[in-house]
Amino acid sequence: MMTKQVSPSSKICETLLYFQPLFPIPLYFTVLTGHPPLWLGLVIGLLPLIVRYFYQKVFIQQTLFDAPILVFLVGATIGSLIATNKDIASSALISLLASVLIYYGITSNRDRGKYYWISLGTLIIIISITFAVWFFSQGQSKRFPLNQWAFDLFKSMPKTTGISLGIHGIGALFSAVIPVIIGALLFLKNKAQVVLLIVLILLLIFILFLSVSGGGWIAFVISLFGILICWRKRSVYFLIPISGLMAGVALYYYTKINWLYASFSIETLMSRINLWMKTIPLLRDIHSFLGLGLGAWVETYNTLYNSVEVHLHNNYLQVFTDMGIFGVLAMLSAAAIFTVTAWKIVNANTQSITKGIGIGLIGSFLGGAFFNCLDVTLTGTITEHNSYLYLSIPFLWIWAACYSVVFHKLNSQHEYETKLPGVINKP
Repeated sequence: MMTKQVSPSSKICETLLYFQPLFPIPLYFTVLTGHPPLWLGLVIGLLPLIVRYFYQKVFIQQTLFDAPILVFLVGATIGSLIATNKDIASSALISLLASVLIYYGITSNRDRGKYYWISLGTLIIIISITFAVWFFSQGQSKRFPLNQWAFDLFKSMPKTTGISLGIHGIGALFSAVIPVIIGALLFLKNKAQVVLLIVLILLLIFILFLSVSGGGWIAFVISLFGILICWRKRSVYFLIPISGLMAGVALYYYTKINWLYASFSIETLMSRINLWMKTIPLLRDIHSFLGLGLGAWVETYNTLYNSVEVHLHNNYLQVFTDMGIFGVLAMLSAAAIFTVTAWKIVNANTQSITKGIGIGLIGSFLGGAFFNCLDVTLTGTITEHNSYLYLSIPFLWIWAACYSVVFHKLNSQHEYETKLPGVINKP
């Protein structure tokens, strides 16, 4: 029996495409440090697309969110054109391009086997724990007896300047990662793997608890409830009384426990509402349609109000100030696609771990939808002296890519099963 020979060039191309999601990373360094130069960062980031075209005759694979992404990019481009600070806008646009390329780097590898996705999941967990260590090592957060020891444990580590991960950055990250692992756990059959994931989940929940991120805690609870309802619809019957009990206990102890009061501060919420209300007058005339321009809110708001704010603490309003109606259309179309496909994932006639990961991602997005009402996860503002950088954060794009891959795999599995002999195609 003859085996098919694989040429060295094919092996190189296959290896390059395997690591495609990593190639846009130099563009972030271009924005942050100025190195490599932009032209080189673009060459590196776009190289896998060119190789894929010559190797597979396609630049990218078609995905669920192509239309919203196109609208988002159009809005960002227009936002960069109307922005008063072109340097800030161009940095935001470059990092957004990097995030989109990461998205397509992941989705274009959607037909890879399980070891590829295990490797990606492991990498995300390692990065999350590394960020947690970085967060505690900087010591700039809410400290209470329950988490003081964690800051002391890593206080000898070197401090970073200019860039720091805030309390809600950890909250957003861990409240998004944990639900996906829980979703996978619900569909696992191997006992050793079940034990491993339980230990990992408890560790990550413990880190989330130590962060004292009230928003992250609520987002995680919403995600968990969403997962349980998607997994077993009858869960709603016991989740409703549990929710009432949790709310009652929290209200009873709210003013009696310092860390609970600080984590869900009414004063903080009111200050954010005030921030949003003071932003509305900025969105007049053409700005009510096109926004203020990409990354322009910080400079516009702080100049008018003599303030030092770094973002709007509301992802939806932040997107509108960046790209106006185009950002709104992109978010609404993405939400519509998510709603339709989530229903299909939940009702997929399979008990595979792929469905479990899909349900975990659904829960993660539900929690994230709440979290984004009170904070910003799509972009980040890095301040230094009298200047700042405004850049796209790739995490949500990675989650959207994983969701698109899960839907593709479940849909492909359904199409394959309906073509098997003896299987009746359902209308």
